[in-house]
Amino acid sequence: MFLKRWMEKHFTFTDQTGRRLRPVVSRFRETGAQITAYHQGEMTNDIMLNNTPNTRKKSYSEGNRISNNGMMQDVMSIREEEIKSGVNTEEARSNLNIDILVIEEENKINLPDLSRTPNGGSCTSPFGEKSKKYIKKAVKQGLLHEGEKLACADLLACFGCSNQVIVQSHSDIWCLLSFKACIEESLYLHLDASHYRKNFADIVAFIEEKILPNINSNLLKQVETKLNDEGYHPLWDQVDSVLDLIPQCSQEVSQ
Repeated sequence: MFLKRWMEKHFTFTDQTGRRLRPVVSRFRETGAQITAYHQGEMTNDIMLNNTPNTRKKSYSEGNRISNNGMMQDVMSIREEEIKSGVNTEEARSNLNIDILVIEEENKINLPDLSRTPNGGSCTSPFGEKSKKYIKKAVKQGLLHEGEKLACADLLACFGCSNQVIVQSHSDIWCLLSFKACIEESLYLHLDASHYRKNFADIVAFIEEKILPNINSNLLKQVETKLNDEGYHPLWDQVDSVLDLIPQCSQEVSQ
């Protein structure tokens, strides 16, 4: 209510692409915490956040309490069914109709060649037709011998590629959202907004319009919270890491 009735009435925040910016308390808190920890250490940071060691251990080091309790309840129910009915774990799980999805095992059956990519997606054909240009170039430069293979590594071309698959797991979506956020924050490393749009606008639009609407809403909320509270995936915690993805000619312009 505060944002709608007062903040947005008196202040309008937009970025260089014209999109509205909304203040998020957790991001302010996280930024302040990072700055304090960097300059004054963890003890001062805990005082600033009003966190005791027990609070830190309880709230920030043991995952999501509700999710953990839910998983623990499932485990206890399965164990109880094993004892009561004298069955094994799989039979007990089946009797209780408790679904436990192991993503890696599921993928091995349905998509045997599935390979994760650093942008948060996965590829069903990493050594397919699109990898041939990389193999040819690497052989020409003496980096590969004839007969050796090199997977397709064009991370920007993944979006819109028929071989791309989005696995709805917590870690994959965290990596995807971190990749997107890292791209968006690279705006200040470009000459201007036009230069940024030329390099990345289509990628961000594809993620927002084609991928995110199809992600489970509860999973998406959990990952967005993790992104706000804990920061970016380690692969994308440095904004300038996306610059290596820009075609060489564009990089020369930005430099």
